[in-house]
Amino acid sequence: MLDENDRPGAFKLSDVNLVSYTTGTTGILKRLNIKNLITEINIYESLEGTFLSGDMVLTPLNNFL
Repeated sequence: MLDENDRPGAFKLSDVNLVSYTTGTTGILKRLNIKNLITEINIYESLEGTFLSGDMVLTPLNNFL
């Protein structure tokens, strides 16, 4: 099986991480990989502005806060 995009707009998502905004006492930012929770990603381009916006739909898991 080839690792190619088979249609326009297709892409391969390598990683999606939530990163904490504070290091706490450890001095290291905490990361949580949520790639397997993503059901849908939407990206929107403004016709009048110079920015992109988007949203993601996540599938909830047991004990996931």
